[in-house]
Amino acid sequence: MNRELSLEEVHKETLNVLKKIDEICEHNDIKYSIMYGTLIGYMRHNGFIPWDDDMDVCMLRPEYDKFVAYCNEHEEELYPFKLMSKYTADDYPFNLQRFCDTRFKMVNGWTI
Repeated sequence: MNRELSLEEVHKETLNVLKKIDEICEHNDIKYSIMYGTLIGYMRHNGFIPWDDDMDVCMLRPEYDKFVAYCNEHEEELYPFKLMSKYTADDYPFNLQRFCDTRFKMVNGWTI
């Protein structure tokens, strides 16, 4: 049975995704930064902006290419995390890739 996550649950699970990104990047010497609302939340709220429901991570192209290559080469061991894109899922609706926890799905832009 699917149910909509509370914003508190979304924040918790989003932080778990960021922890996995950090683990991958630290293990592979990949540099990344948080930005936009994620950085504002960290600086102003010591966490998430209370009403925010996502995170914003950026990498320079060479770092990003290393991250994508790692995710593609280690897809099975990363489960339930996956780098989603129009190349990895026929019904993926976004132009940007997203590193996701596949135990959750988005419906109309909301994680459930």
